Amino acid sequence: MNRYLSKNIVIFLLLMISMSSIAKKDISTSSYISAGDSCMVNYDIIRALHYYKLASQEKIDNSIIRKIANCYVRQGDNISCVRTLSLIPMDSLSNDDMRKLFYSYKSLDKKDSIIYWGNYILNKYPHDCEIITSMADYLNENNQPEQATKILQKYIDYDSTNIFINRQQAYALYLMMDYKAAIQMYKQLIDKGIDNYETNFIIGICYDQIDSTNLAYNHLQKASTIKKNKDFKSLYRLGKTALSLGLIEESIEYLNEAIKIVYPSDDLMFYLYKYLASAHFSIHHYTEAASAFEKCTEFVPSDELSYYNAAQMFGLCGKNEKAKKFLKLYIEKATAKESSDMSLIKKRNSNY
Repeated sequence: MNRYLSKNIVIFLLLMISMSSIAKKDISTSSYISAGDSCMVNYDIIRALHYYKLASQEKIDNSIIRKIANCYVRQGDNISCVRTLSLIPMDSLSNDDMRKLFYSYKSLDKKDSIIYWGNYILNKYPHDCEIITSMADYLNENNQPEQATKILQKYIDYDSTNIFINRQQAYALYLMMDYKAAIQMYKQLIDKGIDNYETNFIIGICYDQIDSTNLAYNHLQKASTIKKNKDFKSLYRLGKTALSLGLIEESIEYLNEAIKIVYPSDDLMFYLYKYLASAHFSIHHYTEAASAFEKCTEFVPSDELSYYNAAQMFGLCGKNEKAKKFLKLYIEKATAKESSDMSLIKKRNSNY
C-alpha cells in the first residue's frame, strides 16, 4: 500500500513540475509578445523584432511568424519577409500574408513570383483593386500593357469609378497606341481633379499623335508650367509642336531652354538642333540656322544632309568659306555613303 502511494506521489509531483514548466513557458512567450507589441506601438521595430524572435524560440505559432514578417516589411527587408512567411503552410496563409508576399516580390522585381501571387490573390479576391493596380503598374512598366488592360478592364466592368484603376488603364491604352481611347480616360481623370504633370504630358502626346496639334500644345504647355518650365521632356515636345503650329519664336525659346536644362544623348541633341535650325530658317534667321545645322554635324557626323543644310545656310548669310567647307564635307560623306551602299548590295548579291 505504501509502495503504491509513493508511486502515485512521484507521478503527481512529476506532473506538477511539467505543468509548472509549461505554464512558465507560456508566461515567458506571452511576456515576449507583449514586450514586442509595446515596442511596435512606439515604432521601435528592431527591439520588437528581438522580442518576437525570443517568443518564436519558446513557441512556434503562425501569429508570431506574422509579427516577425511584419517587422521585416517595416524594415524593408523583403527577402527575410518572404523566408519568414514561407514557414506558414499554404492553406493557412491569410490575405494579408499573401499581400505581403506579393509586395515583397514586387520590391525584389521577381517577375514570376509577382505574377503568381497576384493571380493567386485575384482568384480568391477578384475585387482587390489595390492588387490589380499594383499588378497593372508592374505590367505597364515592363512593356506588357496588353496584359495590364485585361485585368484592369475586368475590374472597370464591375466599378468604373476607381481613379487608381482608371489611371493605369489610361496609361496602358497610351502604351498600346490607342490614343483616342487613352484621351477619353485621361479627360475623365482631369474631370476628377487629376490635372497634374503626368496627365497633361501624356494627353498632350496623344493629341499630337492624332494630329490635334492645338490641343496637344495646350496640354504640353500646362505640363511644362506645372514643372516651372524646367522639364526637358515637355520643353522638347513643346518646341516641336510649336514649330508645327508655326509658332516659331515660341519654338525657338522652348528648344533653347531644353538644350540648357540637360545634355542628353548625341541623337537627342541632334534632333533638338535640327528642329531649332528649321525654326530659325522659317523666319529667315540664316546665321542661327547655319549654327544649329553645324551642331547637328557634331552630334551625328554620319548624317550627310546636315552638312548640305549647313552649307546652304552659310551661303545665304554670306559666309562663303564655311559654305564651301560644308559643301565639300557633304560631297565626301555622300560619296562615302554611296560607296558603302554599293558594297553592301554587291555583298548581298554574292550570297544568292
